[in-house]
Parts: sequence; structure tokens; C-alpha cells
Amino acid sequence: MSISSRKFIALEGIDGCGKSSVLKELAIRHPNIFTVENPADGPHNKAIQNYLQAAWLHDEDLARLALLFGLNTMDLLEVVDGVRFMIGRTVICSRWNASAYAYHLGRTTFDIMSACIKATAEPDLTIVLHVPIDVAMERIESRGEPKTVFEKRERLIEVDENYRGYWYWREKSLNDGTRTVVRRHLECDRMTVAEQTDAVERIIAEELSEPGGL
Repeated sequence: MSISSRKFIALEGIDGCGKSSVLKELAIRHPNIFTVENPADGPHNKAIQNYLQAAWLHDEDLARLALLFGLNTMDLLEVVDGVRFMIGRTVICSRWNASAYAYHLGRTTFDIMSACIKATAEPDLTIVLHVPIDVAMERIESRGEPKTVFEKRERLIEVDENYRGYWYWREKSLNDGTRTVVRRHLECDRMTVAEQTDAVERIIAEELSEPGGL
């Protein structure tokens, strides 16, 4: 895979879709690309993890969690921009602004996330990974860890529908006058991590490859 430098790519999808596993595999295959998880370690992450492990969240808790996610993403933007523009490397991140819409659409927290998103950069390429809900649940169960509030079947169904149905995230390309941003959906079914990574690489190559790239 050869892509131009300084690109920003986001991997999106429900919990258990394979984002983190694909990100780790890409880091092994392409050590010259900077990969980062969102939420990343930082001043807001501990509070985020505490909320995620709660058995139940009331509306005010969800509002605080949404704000923490938004602040964490804005903090991470400094890292992303620093790597891209000061070091000249391409960045691939798991979760960015699409997840804010998918996880908060139709909830009281949506306005909070929308405000935070407007302050962040749009990725050059967003790839949404889709797997059957049963596959996502199997992967979540196999971790042997307590489920977060977002790792319940009914929430996974809701979030996946938001990724698929919300007009903003239908597959398309947009040109804002300075660059083209691309959004793609990838149906992974029961692909292995290696197969998912291969498919992600193909999409990146199709959309961002340039002569003399990375």
C-alpha cells in the first residue's frame, strides 16, 4: 500500500467490529504510518473509562460522557495535526467524528457532540466497518471483560443503524473547495482480522494512493 503523506484516515464502526484489531495490524504492516486509538490516554480518558464501566447512565451522565469524548477528541487533534504537518506522516485513528453522530444521534447529548465535532478536522478518508451484530457480540464476549454501556446488543443495533442510515454518513465524496473527503462503508461479515485489514488497505489504495507516497 502506497499513500501520500500527511493524510488523515478514520476507522469507524460499532464496538466489536474490528477497528482496534485492524489498527494494530496496520501498525505492524506499515510502521511509517502513525496509528492512534480514540479515546487515547490523556487527562479525560480516566473519567471516560469510569463512565463506560457504569451499570447505567442517566441523561446527565451521558451528557458529561459526551462532553468528555468531545474534549478528548479535541486534545487528540493536536497530536494528529502535529504528526501530519510537523513530521509529515499519515495518521490512522480509530473513531473520530462519525462515531459522535452514530452514538449520540437522537439523544440529548447530540448537540454537545455536534459542537465539539465542528471544532475538529474532517478526515480525508473515513471507513466504516460493518459486521453482523452476532459477530460483534461474540468478539465482545471473548474479551472476558465487563461490558461497557455501549456494548449491549440493543445499543449495538441502534449505533449500527445510525452509521448506515444517517444522511451525513452515506457513502459519498465531498469537495469543500480545498480538498475531497471520502466516506466508505465496508461490509466485513465474518472476515478475519487479516482479511479486514486487506480490505481496508484496498480502500485506502483506491482513494489515497499517489506516486511517491508512503
